[in-house]
Amino acid sequence: MSIAYTSYVLLLSLLLFLASCDAAQVNTANNHVGHQPRISSSNTTAVEKIKNNATAISADDQTVATNNITTALENKTVVPNSDENITRKEEDEEDDPIDSILSDISSWMKTQQSNNAAQIDEHLFGPPSEQPRILRRPFITLAYAQTLDGMIAAKLPNKTTTTTNMKISSPKSLLLTHKLRNMHDAILVGGSTFEIDEPRLNSRLPKLTTTASLQQPMPIVLDTHLRHLQQILFNTTFPSDSTTLFDDDDDEEETTTIIPTEMSVERIRANNPIICCSKKAAFSFLDLLETFQDHHLQQRKKRSKTSYKIIVYKKIDENDHIEDACMPIKITVHVTHHNKNKKEEDVTQEVTFTLLPCPINERTNSVSLKHAMCQLCDQFEIRSIMVEGGAGILSSFLNEYGGGGGGDDDDDDDDEDNIVRCICVTIAPTVLGGFGLPSLGGLDALMKVKGEKDDEEVPTLKRIDGKFIPLGRDCVFLGRL
Repeated sequence: MSIAYTSYVLLLSLLLFLASCDAAQVNTANNHVGHQPRISSSNTTAVEKIKNNATAISADDQTVATNNITTALENKTVVPNSDENITRKEEDEEDDPIDSILSDISSWMKTQQSNNAAQIDEHLFGPPSEQPRILRRPFITLAYAQTLDGMIAAKLPNKTTTTTNMKISSPKSLLLTHKLRNMHDAILVGGSTFEIDEPRLNSRLPKLTTTASLQQPMPIVLDTHLRHLQQILFNTTFPSDSTTLFDDDDDEEETTTIIPTEMSVERIRANNPIICCSKKAAFSFLDLLETFQDHHLQQRKKRSKTSYKIIVYKKIDENDHIEDACMPIKITVHVTHHNKNKKEEDVTQEVTFTLLPCPINERTNSVSLKHAMCQLCDQFEIRSIMVEGGAGILSSFLNEYGGGGGGDDDDDDDDEDNIVRCICVTIAPTVLGGFGLPSLGGLDALMKVKGEKDDEEVPTLKRIDGKFIPLGRDCVFLGRL
């Protein structure tokens, strides 16, 4: 019993000891929790500073990241990659092909002017040459519009003449035409176009600037025998070898030539045109004007309704009088319409034009284009000419082109055989058919010898290096000759 009792007591003591140990641990824990030190005001400020610093750092990191994104976007806009540069350049060219065309022609003009300056320096400071060369020649651009079937004008109802006043191309192509006029020193047409269409031959750029503020190109007309000028002024033509002129009311039937009784200047709408003609035609025209004025001075005694005053200025070469025949002749005509009613003032019309006598090309019996272009450059400082037509004039200029094909890599601007340097043709999606006039109907065929036989010739092509450029609904062919 004692042993069992003793064991029971020991076991009970052990349990009480363990229970006391657990209670002590719980009290210790409670004491630690209950006696934690409180946070003072100073400690609170320190904690708030730490939180604020952490927030500030986070905000700065966010700001830096945002700034980095903004800087990257700005850099992308200002300095795009090369692919984007190419894409934007192509888009710009597609958006404004007119500027691209004008830029190419302007570059070719500068190239020829540099070559002309180099030739002049070589001629002045180089060794003397036995054969004088034509040194100065303007840059020639053929520019016209045609239909798909190659027509540039429509026939008038009488079917004997044609007119180029029909609108073939689009308004955008018309804008290109007037910008081309503005960049050239002169505009050239033939006598038939000058008579039928009565063109103004100036540059008109709407919405950009006024016509008066532009430096207008000089109008030039090729009228070899001055028949078209006579038709405009007198509504008839006269033989160039006429020496005696009388009124058709004269009783003397021995004379065959008739002098007109009136002169009209209303149909000359171009401002001070330069008319290139033959020497013979120029001096015959002066004789006609002198006789016409003398006749009307006599008629003035009868108090006619209209009076005329003609003033002629002849330029003389002081160094070489042999060249006087090729000097410009400036003519001013005053037409005064007298009113019977004294209360109303008289109406006066005035027109001025200049005759430029030129040598004749014996093969074509027309003005020598090479000499005429050089005289225009020497006498009037014309360095660039835009040739617009008509068909015979376009063909005449292209007949001077050999057809060797002058691309950008060919430096043949000093070739004296080629007077045309650029061709700009607007092709419209229209058709005229049998009612139209072919643009190059008078172009000579270029022949070449085939094989070893000298008498066997076949036609060949005249090659023109260039490119086609879409322009609205039209297409422009731009080539360098």
